[in-house]
Amino acid sequence: MKCEICGNNIERIFLNKYKGTTFKDDNGKLHWICSDCQRALNNDKKAIIERLK
Repeated sequence: MKCEICGNNIERIFLNKYKGTTFKDDNGKLHWICSDCQRALNNDKKAIIERLK
């Protein structure tokens, strides 16, 4: 799985879970975001959605 902002691979942790999160845009589509990008954008949903466009 790759981050849709930076393009880096999202790290897998215990039990093959991803170390990141998903965000839904206005259309309901899920986007995978790595924890580094999430931290860099202060977990602000509006800022993350703007970077995805």
